[in-house]
Amino acid sequence: MKFGISKCMATCFFGDLATLQSQDFVLGGEKVPVGETYRYLGVLIDNEFSVKRIVDDRAESAQRSLFANQPLLMARSIPMWTRVTVFKACVYPVITYGAEIMGAWDQRILHKLERLVSLGMRMIVGKGAKSTSVAATTLHRELNIPHVPAVCRGN
Repeated sequence: MKFGISKCMATCFFGDLATLQSQDFVLGGEKVPVGETYRYLGVLIDNEFSVKRIVDDRAESAQRSLFANQPLLMARSIPMWTRVTVFKACVYPVITYGAEIMGAWDQRILHKLERLVSLGMRMIVGKGAKSTSVAATTLHRELNIPHVPAVCRGN
């Protein structure tokens, strides 16, 4: 049996990474690399298990997804319900992926993700990114898009 060593990594959570790096871990005759960060099932995990780093990584991915879909989200020739559906199917899952991990921590760190949801909703309704003419809570209610902290808490 052959192991996919290129997909493996050893790390030490909340411990002495230097000691771990001095050890040799062998699996199937090949040395397993030791490192600080690893992407497990699409979630970036580091040796400090930093939720802030997970949120920052989610925000970066979500921003790419949002701006890749921006022309469609802002197209007035496409019905609003279609644009909302595209946002919920293509952008919102990227924002909330790994929400179970993020929900157990201080909700203030989720501000970056909530801001991206707000920006996406404003694109859909044709408002500018910093427009205050419509409250974000109203947009959430009217477009039926949940707040990020509520999803992270499992509500």
